[in-house]
Amino acid sequence: GGGSRGFSGRQATVGLTLRDGVQVYEDEITTDVNLTLGSAARLLGTVTDAAGKPAANASVFVYDEAGRVVSPLSTCISDSRGSFIYDGLSPGRYTLTAIQGELCSPTSAPVRVDAGVDAQVRLRLETATTLVVQLQDRAGQAIRARVRILDSDGREVGTRMSADRLGDLLSEGYSTREQRFGPLPPGKYRVIASATDGRDANKPVTLKGQAERSVKLRLK
Repeated sequence: GGGSRGFSGRQATVGLTLRDGVQVYEDEITTDVNLTLGSAARLLGTVTDAAGKPAANASVFVYDEAGRVVSPLSTCISDSRGSFIYDGLSPGRYTLTAIQGELCSPTSAPVRVDAGVDAQVRLRLETATTLVVQLQDRAGQAIRARVRILDSDGREVGTRMSADRLGDLLSEGYSTREQRFGPLPPGKYRVIASATDGRDANKPVTLKGQAERSVKLRLK
């Protein structure tokens, strides 16, 4: 997945399949988790900057029809001409977005992908926002919890991460006081936080292209 052609560099012959809703319990074996791989399909496209010029080294992310990101850590990167090939998909309908540094493209319109037919898409980068989420308990103390960021169409956009952002995260380390997500294009989002003890919180937020936006959630 993730647009990678593997160690051989050859085009994929079967497509990636995602399945959710699988329940796994401690000290138990989960059975009958069957995955059927269909013929591989691929997406071809270009990434440009706001002026319409080719954008190199942009990470491309693909979402399936259910709004699930195919690979949170994308290995599909645009070349010096802004071109990319996202390989190893199963036939279906997908949406795409691209990230380059602090820039992000809006999510594309849905595009149909079929085996043997190269679908084409064009992504345009624009100013985006880093969303900084701070989590607190009832007493105002910092707390650790899982955070999800959903866009207005229900896609989870907080899990995707470009290669350069992963490098920054590894060098900076993990903060217990805040979590950073993005860059995210302008739009409406919902921030959802849930702790292992059942406490949770959620809050809507609108991003307008500012460099950074902070959101504070108090879990109850």
